[in-house]
Amino acid sequence: MRNKILSILLISLIIISLSYVASCDKSNDSNIESTTKKDYSKSPEKMIYKFDYINPPPGFSDYFSNNYFSTIEYAIAVNDMIPIKDGIQYYTYNIENNEYDIVHFNNEIQFNEYYYYYSFDNYVETVDGSYYALGFETTKSNDIPNNNREVFIKYDPDGNIAYAVPIADIDSRINVYSTKFCVDANNNIYFFLGHNYDELIIVYSDSLEYLFSINNFLGKSRFNQTDIFSDSEQTVYLCYTERTTPLDSEIRFLRIDPEIKGLRDYSEMPQLLCRIARDANTHMTKGTLGGGEYDAYAYDYTGVYGYKLGEDPVQLFDWLQFGLDINMVKDIYIHSEDEIFVVLYRSEDEYDSYFDRMYDYGRIHKVPISSVYGEGATEEITLTLAIDEENNASYAKILECAASFVRNSGCLVEIVSYSDTEGGFSANQKLVRDIAAGNVPDVVAFGGDITYEQLANIGVFVDLYSQIDNDSEINRSDFLPCVLKPFENKKGELLQLINEFSISTMITKKSVSDEYFNGSSPTCEQLLALNSTLKNNQYLFDVRNISSISEASNKLFSDILPHMLGNFIDYEQKTCNFDGLKDLLRLCKESKLNVINGFSDPNKTMSGDLKILQSTYANAALYLYDRNMYFNSNDISYIGYPSVSYSSASIIPASSFSITKQSNNQEFAWKLIRHFIAIKENSLNNKQNYGTFSYFPCTYRGIDIVFENIGKCIIQMGGDYYRNAGDADDSFSIILSFNESTPEFRAQVGNNIVEVNESDKTALIELFENINTAYISDTIISSIIIEEASYYFSGVKNLDDTIKVITSRVEAKVFE
Repeated sequence: MRNKILSILLISLIIISLSYVASCDKSNDSNIESTTKKDYSKSPEKMIYKFDYINPPPGFSDYFSNNYFSTIEYAIAVNDMIPIKDGIQYYTYNIENNEYDIVHFNNEIQFNEYYYYYSFDNYVETVDGSYYALGFETTKSNDIPNNNREVFIKYDPDGNIAYAVPIADIDSRINVYSTKFCVDANNNIYFFLGHNYDELIIVYSDSLEYLFSINNFLGKSRFNQTDIFSDSEQTVYLCYTERTTPLDSEIRFLRIDPEIKGLRDYSEMPQLLCRIARDANTHMTKGTLGGGEYDAYAYDYTGVYGYKLGEDPVQLFDWLQFGLDINMVKDIYIHSEDEIFVVLYRSEDEYDSYFDRMYDYGRIHKVPISSVYGEGATEEITLTLAIDEENNASYAKILECAASFVRNSGCLVEIVSYSDTEGGFSANQKLVRDIAAGNVPDVVAFGGDITYEQLANIGVFVDLYSQIDNDSEINRSDFLPCVLKPFENKKGELLQLINEFSISTMITKKSVSDEYFNGSSPTCEQLLALNSTLKNNQYLFDVRNISSISEASNKLFSDILPHMLGNFIDYEQKTCNFDGLKDLLRLCKESKLNVINGFSDPNKTMSGDLKILQSTYANAALYLYDRNMYFNSNDISYIGYPSVSYSSASIIPASSFSITKQSNNQEFAWKLIRHFIAIKENSLNNKQNYGTFSYFPCTYRGIDIVFENIGKCIIQMGGDYYRNAGDADDSFSIILSFNESTPEFRAQVGNNIVEVNESDKTALIELFENINTAYISDTIISSIIIEEASYYFSGVKNLDDTIKVITSRVEAKVFE
């Protein structure tokens, strides 16, 4: 048996095969005996690392902030100093009460209409409460525009300016943006210039008197990373990497000693050597050196390490443990081995504009295991999620969501990958084989070659209604009916929950629907009756993206079949009845078809020369396009596909999940699915997703978010004809864009726009509420039927023989 276990890795989407094992040891119970009784003392509860987000202050934007961490107080500074009316302020995050404290300084000096103030890019707090900062002095008056110059400022513990000296008067090589500095316990100031200079560090006294400098002993080499920082006692250290082989680096720490005006040599300052970076960048922390159990800390692409003098480093944790990777980490500050703060890059779809917040802030700290997994828990829980990594179109998105769940819940997730490329077995067959052998995943993600229909009857999935009904925050009425009713089994159980979806439907004018279909879903016979009334240059259906008229019937049949497959196959009972398939085959062969390369011509639908338009909506944009360009929104009927019962459309799952009965972690498995739903809803607030880049959500709340945001926009619509070289017929192309509704844009585009209104939302919800059929993505069965149908369309076989062969072949597969 060969399964690839993959842990979650974000952004790079490079999947690393591994199996994570917690490294904490259990303590044994100790027995204390006396002459009268035994007292069994409890073992201390296991402590584990947990990631928590830290929310920045309300209205906070980090575009103008370097997001430095405070290195002295038990707090986190998440904003640079901000000029206010009577001074400046910045926020610190108080971990104990989970609130923000405001630190205020008297910063503005004003004389009549002339004043100046300071803003900062880099600052350091000292043990005595003083602050030093690299920043800008801004002067302004009614007659003089803003004038900025770089300055070095000191504030005393009372928040008053002790001095503000132009940087050019200290050393012209110091730069606000690129120079880092530290202050030692005697308030000597160490400016780190970087590798571009012969002098690596220059040191000044508190009164800015030059003391000494340290030469760039490493040379101007891009292969060496160098940094300075101070520990909790404000001793300043130089930390650097040194290449030992073309692929390997070692991390070294040297103390800067003001008494000898240089670096302590090897004999006086033992080196902390470890090869942890192999062909990858290694980063030194800005955190405490000598704080906590370890003498120093460093981190690389795998995780965070603690160092003790003369010993091998110890990995405190790996990034994957929290659903992170090094590409997400902008900055890190280690308060101690029990508490680490991180700044994370936000993904592009989490902020709307260049000036919005671009970073997230988090805390990795040790907590009792019961606070994550519940009372009595002794070990971490790892959920296993089965997925077809190669063929599931939502694979990357599911990985991101699962990693986000790890960060938010503390519960680990492992991906068990299935594909159809090894061993000659399909992904479904491999999953069934593993389940039979007892290797049962907690959650199954459907998509690609893992299909619900072929797995539902093996009896391993939980009724998700029980999970929904026991959830205090969500209930059945919160879900759109189309993600529930079409997926119930005959017992009324819901074994699969759809997270996001598209829909497909057939559309016509209300007058046609009322006359030929009685306002309901049509039968194949009714469609053929309508077909018989068509005149020259009138068509029943479009067949898109095809140039061969001879292949049109095949293409139409393959497009419609998955929407009607449930009419012919009962997967629960494992029975087939293809009597109705005869009508569908006749319909596809006899219909008058408009064969086109691109999109339909709106003039044909508006005039009624194209009677039925087939459309698939993965988002609100195309839905609105049909209502306003192909039809009049007041004269449109969603008739759906021929069905055993009325259905306005069929639903096509984009991502869906089941929980297995054998899972020992069903509570957390449901929390994972709930997290997927929440992530989907939150993503809809992104302007990019308003209309065009997102599947529909499974909840009414999600639809409300979609239309709330689309309501802020207008839709530009248009189209034109084009003809490729050698094409006999014209095709139609479309222009569709969502733009913020502003007077300037409205004037630019003229009248060729559509504004969304409440009736559009009402009609879409009504469409969802009348969906009773599901698209069945059983590629094995569909390919058999489509193959045999092609012989009928080409005239090789008659209708009865075609049905007979299809029945024989499909029954064998269904029973298999």
